[in-house]
Amino acid sequence: MISFSSPVPQPPWAIHKNPAIFFSISSITYRQICRPPHAPSRENGPIMTSRQARRAAERAARKLEKKNAALDAPAHETPETTPTVISPARLEANRANSQLSTGPKSEQGKATSSKNALKTALTGRTVLLPTDDAERYEAHLAEYDKIYKPVGELELEIVQKLADTWWRLDRIPGLEEALYVKGCNEFADQVVELDPRARLTMLRMHTYVAYERQFRNLQLQEQRLFRLLDKLKAELKALQKEREEAEHDALARAAMLYTAAKKDGKRFNPEDHGFEFSTADIEAFLHGRRARQLTEQAASNG
Repeated sequence: MISFSSPVPQPPWAIHKNPAIFFSISSITYRQICRPPHAPSRENGPIMTSRQARRAAERAARKLEKKNAALDAPAHETPETTPTVISPARLEANRANSQLSTGPKSEQGKATSSKNALKTALTGRTVLLPTDDAERYEAHLAEYDKIYKPVGELELEIVQKLADTWWRLDRIPGLEEALYVKGCNEFADQVVELDPRARLTMLRMHTYVAYERQFRNLQLQEQRLFRLLDKLKAELKALQKEREEAEHDALARAAMLYTAAKKDGKRFNPEDHGFEFSTADIEAFLHGRRARQLTEQAASNG
């Protein structure tokens, strides 16, 4: 028989005088209980030592002091500038003076002035210097025409630029050697007492130091001309490839018409169809195409 005289066990919050206080106490975590007094908490940011906190407070105070000083400083005032007034007489004199420096007036003076910057002919429109060998230059141009075989005005112009660019490049070693010769004559007295085996090296060193700007300029011009040479070669190659493809297509059309006319026993004139090549060119094209076909057939069968 069960006795109801003993009290029924009650939960802790039921027997507590103030359940709200009990719940607030029971919600404290183990980490909060075990944390030592005055230990920094991670809940509101990273943990800082007392030294770091002091320095942070000092930085904040300095920033605030600078901000207050900037607010208290007077605004910078830009002084007003008064435009300079030129008298009519001075203005007229300035205009008169400007007319005195308009350059040469005669044709001879203009021609002389146009050659003032002509020193090495590495830049500008002048390619052939008065001291250059004109016959050698003409042979140089003919050699480039023989190598590249330009067709049309545009290809001729590019080949001309290629030849001129290489002509200028070929001048640079001579200009460098001329600078060294000038320096050797200029600094010869400074190396008289040196060992004969070291004189030439020291002379070249003195020359390079004295004319470093000129040597560097020649190097820059050489690099620029080589880049231009590569650019012109690529442009010419693209033009010639496009022309050759167009000629091949035109020859293929002409060969088809020529073969059809020959089969029908008719006369064929390429000019009547707008072609610029002859019947011999068409026959050579057909012969070459037939030869290629036979070569490919033999290779496939072998």
